[in-house]
Amino acid sequence: MITCKFCNCQFPSGSALNIHIRGKPNHGYCPVCQRVFVNTQALNQHLSSATLHRGEREERYCQFCDREFVNAQSLWQHRSSSHNHHWCYKCPKDFPSVDMLTQHNSTVHKVNDLKCPLCSQMFAAPSAIAQHIESGGCSSKITRHHVTRAVQSLKISPTITVTQLIEGPSPLPKGTITYHATELAWNGNAYECYLCHKTCRKLSHLNDHFNSAAHDDDEFQCPGPKCGSKFALVSGLIQHIESGSCGVSKFQEVKNRMLDITSRFTKALTL
Repeated sequence: MITCKFCNCQFPSGSALNIHIRGKPNHGYCPVCQRVFVNTQALNQHLSSATLHRGEREERYCQFCDREFVNAQSLWQHRSSSHNHHWCYKCPKDFPSVDMLTQHNSTVHKVNDLKCPLCSQMFAAPSAIAQHIESGGCSSKITRHHVTRAVQSLKISPTITVTQLIEGPSPLPKGTITYHATELAWNGNAYECYLCHKTCRKLSHLNDHFNSAAHDDDEFQCPGPKCGSKFALVSGLIQHIESGSCGVSKFQEVKNRMLDITSRFTKALTL
């Protein structure tokens, strides 16, 4: 007779013992690998170290709380009810605060629910509206220079502009410099920007570079007292504040504030 080490029951043969062990949930049998282990400790060591079981364990293990649950459903229930977790079920990913989860949902899982004040296009964030207007998306007659001029003319507190203007917006800011590359920009291998030495394979790409904000002066600054970051475009400033990287305020407050600024500078453009 052969004795089962788990429950001391006796069996006439090894095959009968194996059948018995396989039918008992606490008898050291791994149904995935179809292996029998000498004791529960050996089985647990196998389940925690075997490559085949690592993914299974990760599906029921909470790394933040260092707790293991009976199945993935129990883990998800834990994450949804625990105050320690701010869980995004779409990714899935955990965040350290409600604000960061809200910010994540508003950028990664964004919904286009903000209307451009100058046209009918919809956007997910105020910075996207600003980029749209700066790029001439509403009108080819409006450029990033007009947007910069319009924002500078507004009395925004706290100050976000490097230079505050007294007069209202003009057709084009004084001192605006434009560049246009010709075949003379060819250096023998590529078309080269003489300002930053960036090279492009096509002349049109170099002119796109010149027409971008790559060489614009910094006109805007973050209002955060401990930040001081500067940006050439208002869309860059708005995007910076939306990211929450400098902790100016909570995300929803930032969104409301930036929407107000976006609305105000678009009204200034239409005056």
